[in-house]
Amino acid sequence: RAASSPPVGARMRGASSSSSGIDDAARRSIMRAKQAAKEEEIVKVDAHFRALRSEAYLQLRSRQQELTKQLTCARCSNPLFDPTRLAGCRHVLCPICVEATVLYFAECPVCAAALDEGSVAEDQTLAQLMRMRYNTLKAQPMMLSEHRAKGEAVRRERERATRLVLEFGIVTGGVDTSAVAFVRVVRNADGSTLRKGMSSKTNFGGELVASVSLGGTSLGPFQPMLSAPNAQGGAYGFPVPVSRSHEVRCKLTVKWNEQVFMNPLELHISTSDGEPFKRRAVIQMPQGAAIVGGGNSPHPDRLGRPPLAAAAGRSPPLGRSPMRGIG
Repeated sequence: RAASSPPVGARMRGASSSSSGIDDAARRSIMRAKQAAKEEEIVKVDAHFRALRSEAYLQLRSRQQELTKQLTCARCSNPLFDPTRLAGCRHVLCPICVEATVLYFAECPVCAAALDEGSVAEDQTLAQLMRMRYNTLKAQPMMLSEHRAKGEAVRRERERATRLVLEFGIVTGGVDTSAVAFVRVVRNADGSTLRKGMSSKTNFGGELVASVSLGGTSLGPFQPMLSAPNAQGGAYGFPVPVSRSHEVRCKLTVKWNEQVFMNPLELHISTSDGEPFKRRAVIQMPQGAAIVGGGNSPHPDRLGRPPLAAAAGRSPPLGRSPMRGIG
């Protein structure tokens, strides 16, 4: 006898129950996946937070070491006052060394690291800490007093002085047996060429340099004197021979515009490895030197010899030894 089939309603209830079970399992699977993803995200956030906390701890520890161990200028080793810290290399300079170097040269005078705009700033925290240290002393150290007095004298001298910056050096000539010696006047961001006082800039209104001549080497088939820039950046460039030992020696003589009463300046360039390099020199005009519109012009004989105070970096390539600056 054939078995009787279940009623239609019973079959539908069974199918609905089976479908509901499948949906519940799918929902539980989705919930577990979401929970696992959430826990994984929490783990990532925790790891990121731990990394940030560790980095902050190391930075704080490094900063504490900077503040507790930095007692002298990194360049002159004199007691610090009003310290300036270089953002990249973290070297700290006293005001005298700032006046002599980074005020004119875009590199650290200690390690030759390049300086970007805005990377030189007073370390106010260290300055405050140094003042607190000095205030605990019964009397200010004589060395510190003398250094402060010298710093004030240097600042006053700059306020009275008129200075310009020259850049000179060697660039490769494209072949092993040639190079190019160059010199140029470094302009400020606003195009002016002279630096006078704290921040005022004066534009001469013409070329400060009348001519540049080459000497001190065996002259080849090239122009030994230039009366106008002939290279990029307003530079005066001269091809010079390179010896078999890769040595380059030459002398550039800069003659100034006749309206600038200064004697010629000689720049002696020497490198023993033939590698490119560039240096900067700060030229301080004599107090009697007159710029057009600046008053009566003295007779050249009254300017004294030599009338220029120049300070330049050492001759090896840039980065091998920093620019010394003024003094």
